[in-house]
Amino acid sequence: MSAQKLLVIFATHYGQSALIADRVADEAIASGAEAAVRDVRNASAADLERCDAVVIVASVQSGRHARSVERFVKRNCGRLGSIHSAFISVSGSAARPETLPEADTIVREFFSATGWCPDEYQLVGGAIKLTHYNPLLRFMIKRIWARKGVTMDTKRDYDFTDWDAVKRFAKAFVESETPHRAVA
Repeated sequence: MSAQKLLVIFATHYGQSALIADRVADEAIASGAEAAVRDVRNASAADLERCDAVVIVASVQSGRHARSVERFVKRNCGRLGSIHSAFISVSGSAARPETLPEADTIVREFFSATGWCPDEYQLVGGAIKLTHYNPLLRFMIKRIWARKGVTMDTKRDYDFTDWDAVKRFAKAFVESETPHRAVA
């Protein structure tokens, strides 16, 4: 198994990426690996030195990934490029087939901006946590979805994450016998 010591780093606004990171770590542990989860704000270069593989999970807000994860990746691009690595991009665009190309464009822009080329990446639908948003954001989200013909109840949350797909991705990543490949 190439990922004996897995580090899962996440950047989140409303908690969905943290939940996904925990699920990735749980699957790694179930597959026999050691796994640690760190918020990107608390992750360090020393954490990366102690692991054999890393998965970074980051949500998209307003068309981009968190600046904190972008800074972390830029600072640690050398180490990230030398170990087995994956990126999970969490967004509303990833939840709908017709908007998957938009989600993929956002990920590719992230890779271009950071210089990181992970071995694998996955687009994962996020969540709309209306009960956590301020009234203005709730109103804006409701209007955006209304234009798409979807009525949303602002008194509940919506989870678009395909948890089985997250589990399959994590299991395949951890059990991968493929060595890290350098991307030119």
